[in-house]
Amino acid sequence: MKSRSSVKLSFLLCFIFILGSGIFSSGCKKSGAPKNVWFTLDISSSANGAIQYAGGYIYNSNLIIIRTNAALASSSFAVFYELCPNDGATITYNYTLPPPPGFLDCPKCGSRFSVNGNVAFGPASALTSYNVSLSGTVLTIFSK
Repeated sequence: MKSRSSVKLSFLLCFIFILGSGIFSSGCKKSGAPKNVWFTLDISSSANGAIQYAGGYIYNSNLIIIRTNAALASSSFAVFYELCPNDGATITYNYTLPPPPGFLDCPKCGSRFSVNGNVAFGPASALTSYNVSLSGTVLTIFSK
């Protein structure tokens, strides 16, 4: 039978381990944003249907591609690394928030980003963004 002091010590060590792993994992981030990006998407394809209209977004190749307005122009699209720089959570696009063109949000830390990737509020730093060009219905996404 274990003595009281050894039970207390076991409990204390277990508590420290659990607390420590929570502290160290909360600051853990996933690997950095992709570099040397270059790919194309046909926005008329049904696979990319969500970005055929303003307010839509899709995830592709670890990036979030958003359509901020209805005009068929490069300036209607924005592309960012899909993970929050603060905590590694997947960001989402919320077009319905006033004023359009909406915001990107981190559901974990509460950071909010404008559609140019800058932090509107929260603990995160700016999102990693990518260049976009549009030719007809083909959207080309590439590194800055």
